[in-house]
Amino acid sequence: MKLRYTEKEKNQIVQEVCEKIAEGRSLVSVLKDKKTYPVRSTFMLWVKNSDSYAHALAQANDQRADKIFDELLQIVDNTEGDMIELPDGTLVTNHHVVQRDRLRFDARRWILAKMQPAKYSDRINVNANVNEQVKPVEFVLPSPEEIKKLKG
Repeated sequence: MKLRYTEKEKNQIVQEVCEKIAEGRSLVSVLKDKKTYPVRSTFMLWVKNSDSYAHALAQANDQRADKIFDELLQIVDNTEGDMIELPDGTLVTNHHVVQRDRLRFDARRWILAKMQPAKYSDRINVNANVNEQVKPVEFVLPSPEEIKKLKG
């Protein structure tokens, strides 16, 4: 880890880190790749102080979320190892594989919902933006004379 970085070095590091994040890796794991990379707090300070770095990281995180979504589809579609053939030829469900796949799916689904709740959350937004003012309803009660006429 260096203490000082030139703008050129920062640009190169941010580009490399964002490319790896877009491939599905976490920021922490990427920053451990090279000793020349900064610690997480320094990297996030760069992002905070630069709109272009913030935009690049946001795009990388969007691509990462889409990659995780693709992994969900692969987990769901993969049936390899779901069944075991017993010595007598009977096929039985391999519950260990099914449970592991369920855990992998649920963990990724939860992560996606936290990363991009508007796109991947199970929650339904029921907040409505109403721009019109609601007008009160006026109730007009009939007079006693009108009531007598109606009954009469």
